Amino acid sequence: MDIIISKAVNFQEYLLIDQDTIHLEHYLKTAPNHWLFIEYNNPQDVISLSSINFKFELEDLYDKVDFSVTEE
Repeated sequence: MDIIISKAVNFQEYLLIDQDTIHLEHYLKTAPNHWLFIEYNNPQDVISLSSINFKFELEDLYDKVDFSVTEE
């Protein structure tokens, strides 16, 4: 069975969020097949999602995360 992804799906930006440390990768489409990459590691960094007119601080994203917990 072939899977067809609709060309109607039009990502303008997306985030990759690290679960083990304060780290976020932000990709923003600037032109067809061209993406701007922004990396955030500072809890006071402000992430701006221009496609939905929304801003937040990185520390808010990790507010309830306990990094001292490890899996065994």
